[in-house]
Amino acid sequence: MPIKNSLAHKNVRLVLAVGWTVLMLYLCLASLNVLPEVSLKKNDDKWIHAVFHFMFVMNWYVYFSAFKHRPVVSIYLVGVSIAFGSLIEILQYYLDLGRNGDIKDVIANTVGAVIAAICAYLYAFIVRQLK
Repeated sequence: MPIKNSLAHKNVRLVLAVGWTVLMLYLCLASLNVLPEVSLKKNDDKWIHAVFHFMFVMNWYVYFSAFKHRPVVSIYLVGVSIAFGSLIEILQYYLDLGRNGDIKDVIANTVGAVIAAICAYLYAFIVRQLK
């Protein structure tokens, strides 16, 4: 029974990580005409970018930590997050979505991903100390 339960937890973690990734992709690439209008002050969206990529790294870290607690996984995930966020910005720049690619968004993405990696590393460190 514990094996099935463990597999179920891994599947839930995978669904959450993939679901978050798809949601990010949709919210970042959907035409502004189909999304509800939100009024933000200049650069307020940078916080949103940081939170998106923090959650991206954390969701995938939680999934991969079901296999092993390796802090190095969080470093790889930062790279994936930066690449994913950069690709989204490039697509926003070249596709006619009513959006603009912005290097400041890439920086905000990176900050969110790095903070998540630090949190994941600290979590793994604490888990090792408790064993």
